[in-house]
Amino acid sequence: MTESTGYRRALPLLATCLLAFAIPFPFLFGSVGVILVVVAAGASQGKTLFRNFRKNKMLWAPVALYIWALASGLWSEDKAEAAHILSTKLPLLLLPIAIGGSGLQGRAFRRSVMSALCLGIAVVGIYCMGTAFANYRAGEDIQVFFYHRLVSGLSANAVYMAWYVVAALLFLLLEPIGTQEGRRWREVGLRAVLLAILLPFFLLLAARTLLLLFVAIGLPTALVFSFRKKTAFAQKVLTRSFTGVVVLALIIAFQQPAIQARFKELRQSRPELSFLKHYQGEENSFSNMNVRLFLWRVGIHNITSSPAMLLRGTGVGDAHAAINKSVRALGIPNMEKDHPQRNVFYDINLHNTFLHTTLATGSIGLLLLLWTVGNLFVIGLRQFSRKPFLLLFALLSFFFMMQEAVLETQAGVVFYMFIYSVFVADSYSQKPLKHAGNALNSGLQEPFDGRL
Repeated sequence: MTESTGYRRALPLLATCLLAFAIPFPFLFGSVGVILVVVAAGASQGKTLFRNFRKNKMLWAPVALYIWALASGLWSEDKAEAAHILSTKLPLLLLPIAIGGSGLQGRAFRRSVMSALCLGIAVVGIYCMGTAFANYRAGEDIQVFFYHRLVSGLSANAVYMAWYVVAALLFLLLEPIGTQEGRRWREVGLRAVLLAILLPFFLLLAARTLLLLFVAIGLPTALVFSFRKKTAFAQKVLTRSFTGVVVLALIIAFQQPAIQARFKELRQSRPELSFLKHYQGEENSFSNMNVRLFLWRVGIHNITSSPAMLLRGTGVGDAHAAINKSVRALGIPNMEKDHPQRNVFYDINLHNTFLHTTLATGSIGLLLLLWTVGNLFVIGLRQFSRKPFLLLFALLSFFFMMQEAVLETQAGVVFYMFIYSVFVADSYSQKPLKHAGNALNSGLQEPFDGRL
């Protein structure tokens, strides 16, 4: 293999790491990252890219979902909106082919790209917390440290950012430590530094559902695995020490009025407000729970309005129009596009990935989505005894998708499809793929070299 060929074959790994690092940054960087991954994979693999993609049938699911969404644009009346949404959803099509077909597999590949993701999130966390501190010193109130204000200026809101952070926390805690004895403590030290940055960032983001799931499921799972005989002593020390720090941090965090208010709002929610027959300003008192229950009610009403709607949906371009019409019919005011005080419900998604996908693309789209989501659970269950991260990520993401329309935003679709493509491709590593195998792929499956 010539030197130029070696560089060319290394391009997909470098591009995938750059995309991973860019995900938590403003959307422009993520878009550029996706383009780089596609170009690098195409330049490296050529026709072999699609042959590799065809071999791993689990990669087909999100591609099929995108093709069906593309087809639904044919019966969408608003073609411009359909084109906009389909451009947002492009990672469903591009990343499984580019990452899954590039031949990148193995332990070192998985750790390299996930390390880049963790590092990118940590850099964003430092920037957000540092900016908040500077703004606080300049005279802003304490709220600048919490929730959406903490990440103001970035494209992803606090809830999506918390999703990224909890994934990074789980990976750092659950990914087995490298096999080289002399480098284990160095790796633990690097992980500890990242955990020390990510934990306060996660708590300040104050994303209730993800915080509860991490404390109730993620952390106990990591703690249980730390008691297994196969777990390296260095990782046992890291996990148990971090658990103690989390408990202490939670005690301190819940003394803060801003975080207390987030959970008090949940207790004070009145679900009945979401099911009134008509509204005359009551939406102004909606809590986040009320908003979601109300939107789910609207979505279910539209989905079940006719057999044709249930089968094929509105089409990707008309889902927002259908939601706007139903919300307006319930008496919510200021639902016009050009209204000077336009209501926040205008052009809102259903805040539920499964319901919004069904509304836009019907039950066929829902089945394709369930195929996609189910694949991560299948792989996660198979690997759980050795690599528990993926099952935990799939479970937490499932609950997250129940409260956010993940595939309708770039913040959601790029991140989810990145994780999906990397781990589905990695699960196929027992069957080496063509062309990228040889030098690059064999190098990526060597014993871990000390990177996270």
